Amino acid sequence: MPANSLLQKFLAPFVILLSVGLLGFSWWIEYSLEKYVEQTVKEDLIGRFELLAIQPQLLEEFVESGSSSEVLQAFVKKTRVHISILDPKTGFLLSDSSSLNPPKGDRSSLPEIEAAINNQPEVTKRFNPAFNKTALWFARRVPNKLGNDLILRVSLELPSKTPPAEGLFFKILLAMLLLMTATMITSLLIANGYRKSLNELRRGTARFAKGELRKKLNVPDDSEIGELSHHLNEMAALLNQRFENLENQRAERETILSSMEEGFMAVDKYHQFLRINRAAAQIFRLDPEKVVGQDLQLVVRNFQLSHSVHEALTSQQPLEKDFQLIDSQENLKDFQVRITPLRKSTGDQIGALIVLNDITRIKLVETIRKDFVANVSHELKTPITSIKGAAETLIDGAIEQREIADRFLRIIARHSDRMDSLISDLLLLSQLEYQDEGGLKDAMGALHSVILNSVGICELKAQEKDISLVWECSEKIVMRMNAPLLEQALVNLIDNAIKYSPEKRQVEIRATIETSEVIIEIQDQGSGIDTRHLDRIFERFYRVDAARSRKLGGTGLGLAIVKHIVQSHGGTVSVESHLNAGSKFTLKFPAPISEKMELDEERKVPETFS
Repeated sequence: MPANSLLQKFLAPFVILLSVGLLGFSWWIEYSLEKYVEQTVKEDLIGRFELLAIQPQLLEEFVESGSSSEVLQAFVKKTRVHISILDPKTGFLLSDSSSLNPPKGDRSSLPEIEAAINNQPEVTKRFNPAFNKTALWFARRVPNKLGNDLILRVSLELPSKTPPAEGLFFKILLAMLLLMTATMITSLLIANGYRKSLNELRRGTARFAKGELRKKLNVPDDSEIGELSHHLNEMAALLNQRFENLENQRAERETILSSMEEGFMAVDKYHQFLRINRAAAQIFRLDPEKVVGQDLQLVVRNFQLSHSVHEALTSQQPLEKDFQLIDSQENLKDFQVRITPLRKSTGDQIGALIVLNDITRIKLVETIRKDFVANVSHELKTPITSIKGAAETLIDGAIEQREIADRFLRIIARHSDRMDSLISDLLLLSQLEYQDEGGLKDAMGALHSVILNSVGICELKAQEKDISLVWECSEKIVMRMNAPLLEQALVNLIDNAIKYSPEKRQVEIRATIETSEVIIEIQDQGSGIDTRHLDRIFERFYRVDAARSRKLGGTGLGLAIVKHIVQSHGGTVSVESHLNAGSKFTLKFPAPISEKMELDEERKVPETFS
């Protein structure tokens, strides 16, 4: 465990240091004792030398009798000294207390003899063969009765271990061992307490490292470790709060970016993806997670976009351009692309931000607006030109000729009616667009009465072409509707069916309810519509046969009005048609839940107007 390892790391040096200190201290005690004993022996040696030096008779007897002198032997035995007499001139040994016949020879080379000869006596330390031990030596010139000097040398052995010193050493050693043991036990107890605190710190910091910042450290310690744990708890709480704020900000940023309709991409200065939102990923059919770190040119494969990014990064200025890009459905769409360089707070450039705004609908609206203005201008120009020409003719004198005047007045009236119809239809379309935005005033009503009124309005025109209007609708079918507008849509469809059907044919109007829809079908037996026109016949001013449509008095807005009326009711309109086989327009409306019903098994007998 890390705590045990830490304890071992502290304990091992402590034991080693304490042991080394103990041994060093023991050696120092022993060394000091040795020095003390040596100094004591040295002082004793000099004292005994001086005791001999002041007794010249004893020395003379020692020179004459040698070691056989009983007085000298008694002195030696009592003082345990080794006494020698030497000739200062020759350095020869004259007498020695340890032998009756001492060996002859020059002793002047010995350090204590050399010092005595030079009148610089000193105590020396060396091995004494007589004692077979290390001894202290001291020699000095002393006068004799003949007037010449002799060298008196004394030697005293050094004890290897004195009993008092030896006992003191072991006592000190034992005391140090006991002290070391007590110190180690006390240190272990203290260290064990710190170990628990350190273990809690270790476990707590491990939790903090894993991101678990809510659980606090529990260290019941008033020392620096307790203060450290308190500061760590404060740091964890602060970090947790900051992480939560960052997470909330990240979640908000991700929500904003993912909900943006505009495509958003961020690339670094090497054109590699940093971020991409859902809208941009859908445009280019990319995986937002996998695209990060990949090159823009390799992923998007659009030279214009890559070149514009490079241009913005090079110029370090925002860039805005319009591009045409192919979306995920392989549709060519128009995008407004804004590229802005990204910089750090220090001003260093880190990449570019690319915002893709889909302006396809705006472009389409602009095109529709231009086409609408052109179509309205064209539709108004013809009747205005005809009215102007007829009026000028009348002014030039044709008004005096009754037949000519009537013909031109009828032209003016006919084109005025056409302009009135066109303007009325345009106003109605504008009103319907407002109602598409939530302004439709509707109420529950029976569909039967609406169809009855619509057929009644078109009855006279149908009789002129000997066309039968056959319709059926249960009185139980009710729906939420604006009756006048729905009637207008049905009249437009029935009127077109009559216009484009040959004489003595039949137009059928049928209303049914299926599951959750009310379905109205209007079918004729007319000339039909070519398939290539079916996708566009509900556009404003779109005519399958422009010349025939104008001849029949159409404004080109009837089916567009039908489409808007149906859409304002939350429904849909579709058409099926074949050339020379007639057309069928189908209107579908949502039925109220309370009014969903099946038609009676006995349907109402179809009513016919002919």
